[in-house]
Amino acid sequence: FESTSLELTSEKLLETALAQNQRLKAMEAEVRAAEASIILARKSRLPDFSLGFMADVKMNPTLYRLPGNPGAVSLPIWRDKIAAQIAEAQANKRSAEARLSAEQIALAVDLAERLYLYREASRSLVLLREQLLPKATQSLEVARTGYLAGQIDFFNLTDAERTLLGFRLDQVEAGTQREVVLAELSLII
Repeated sequence: FESTSLELTSEKLLETALAQNQRLKAMEAEVRAAEASIILARKSRLPDFSLGFMADVKMNPTLYRLPGNPGAVSLPIWRDKIAAQIAEAQANKRSAEARLSAEQIALAVDLAERLYLYREASRSLVLLREQLLPKATQSLEVARTGYLAGQIDFFNLTDAERTLLGFRLDQVEAGTQREVVLAELSLII
């Protein structure tokens, strides 16, 4: 069971997560939609002109004509309504930006928590591999030698072996925790 290594820095991971997270992309699209609604609401302050033309292609020869009402002009006389629509669009944009900012902060916090758990599991693995397991193995060998020489009773021998097995179990648990955290990091990104 070989553990995967994480070769990216936390800054690079945060940058990647902010660039690739699907929820953030959806919220950025909401902000763009709110900006478009502001532009549309501002355009409603201007008069609107329309001109109509009809063609009947089923007829042979094709018939071209003007409709009963060929042109129309709409004047924006409800200034208060238009101002309220603009204010609503601006409020929707600020709301979308606030949700986006809150999601970015939540993503950064979640990423920081996972990176902390990853570093903690990595430190535990290093401690177990480089210090505790070699010392427990050495202690077990000393206990076996002492037991064979009659200097240590069976209880101390089993205690040394139980300690070694406990450290090995801790090593597997730390490795598993590290892999779980790496999987969670990949889901965040």
